[in-house]
Amino acid sequence: MQKILESMRRVRALAAVDVDSRMALSLDADVELRPLAEALVRLREARPVDSAESPPGFDIDALWDRWNSANETLNDFSLRELRALCWDRRAAEDRRFLDALEASGYVPARLGFLRGLWHSHQHHWRLGTASLLETYLEAAAALPGHLPRWLECVNALPGVFSETAPRAVGGAFFKDLAGVAETFGRLRLSAEGLLAQRALRDCRGRWLDAIKKCAAQDHEKVKLLFRAGVNGVLNSQLTSKDDFLLVVERLLGMLDSSGVQYRDAVAEWIVVDRRLGHPRRSATSGNWVGVSEGARLAALRLFAAKDIGRFFDILIGRKFDTQQRRPFWEQYIDSPQFVDYSIACDPEDRKRLIAAWTDGKPDVARMNGAPERHSAFIMRFRTTQYDLLVVEMSRSNNAMYLFNTEDFEERVGTIDGARFLFAALKDKAMAVDHWAHITGWEPRFRERLRRYGIHRGQR
Repeated sequence: MQKILESMRRVRALAAVDVDSRMALSLDADVELRPLAEALVRLREARPVDSAESPPGFDIDALWDRWNSANETLNDFSLRELRALCWDRRAAEDRRFLDALEASGYVPARLGFLRGLWHSHQHHWRLGTASLLETYLEAAAALPGHLPRWLECVNALPGVFSETAPRAVGGAFFKDLAGVAETFGRLRLSAEGLLAQRALRDCRGRWLDAIKKCAAQDHEKVKLLFRAGVNGVLNSQLTSKDDFLLVVERLLGMLDSSGVQYRDAVAEWIVVDRRLGHPRRSATSGNWVGVSEGARLAALRLFAAKDIGRFFDILIGRKFDTQQRRPFWEQYIDSPQFVDYSIACDPEDRKRLIAAWTDGKPDVARMNGAPERHSAFIMRFRTTQYDLLVVEMSRSNNAMYLFNTEDFEERVGTIDGARFLFAALKDKAMAVDHWAHITGWEPRFRERLRRYGIHRGQR
């Protein structure tokens, strides 16, 4: 402010100086008044000049009752009271009230009034007076002079003052997926408002279409696109439970036709998003209520694919998997008959596995009575005739055991149990079958599993 005053004093002083005298100085108004211009811009950006962020603090019901008994005249209302009424749906939808404002010259000329009407319009989109409100907003945007930032931003969206507004706003969201919250602020949208919610659905549709294209091509940019959408248009504060579950269905439905990049992105998201988590574990299975069984199984297979990788890499080591059991069982993780799995470890293996777990909360059962460094990967398969559990041990020289699930749960426990007995997992008397990993075991195992109706996945 001191600099501005000094500039003004210099302007006045120069006006009194003879232009032919040696005291005359050249003065660049743009340079001298730049601090004032910059200060005005900062003020406008920090707080709209037309009104506050919320309506003035009045008893809006009392104001509405007064209006209803006012014989359609505004004479007994202050400007602040009228502006407050503009934020209320009843007033914004009352043609008599709007006609009175227009007749008094308050709309579209007074932008403070338009701010309230825009709030009512976008929040309750679309009101019975929507076309009239849009006419006011268009007229206000065409007024000469400075416009508030929110009106400039809204007016920049083609078709926003019409029934196509959700598409227009959805396009603005999609243009900056990572900055959806900032777009809300610029457009003065309320997150729970009907226009915003429809625009978010429009944006999610665009995002899902873009994801599908990138996922099918296994393009590396799919991860960035995926994260931007999850953090933006899938933000928990902006997304209803029903809308979220619909998107979950579509995202998981793309897995079969996608590459590694997309599968990794979805797997990471499911682990960290508190709205999801493991679809078969008691602590998080409730999050999946409302999601189809097919989608839940798709998510489960992502977890299983990651966990079987950990099982073999951490507890066995790639170079020590001489029998190549990991690639064999990975094919069955994508089996249409695969429905659940579990990992059980002896104390030493359990410590190593949990220490190397890099995402989410480790879900590792204890295996009691096992020799040191022994663990088991347990897989459940459900066919038209059978419900079976396959137990594969980490150490070689252990046969693969096949159990009837009902017998196993009755005598040992459920697959998501916290503890298993090593002896029970190798109980030949209870097992339906058991096969040794001798030379040429892979085709022999495939044929025997096929007899039980268990087939490899398509991938």
